[in-house]
Amino acid sequence: IFDIITQKVEEDHYRGGILAKRKTMRMEHDLSITYERNSEGLLRWQHFLHIIICSY
Repeated sequence: IFDIITQKVEEDHYRGGILAKRKTMRMEHDLSITYERNSEGLLRWQHFLHIIICSY
């Protein structure tokens, strides 16, 4: 009986580990997307500032 319980706990722990991994991967994915968007926005902003500065 004890072996079965340990096996069940280990399986749940394993599944939990996979879910946690997926969650962090998704979070990292979201972060990288927002980072890309932000850097794009920064590049546009710098370009815009560059145009303003050059036109003076």
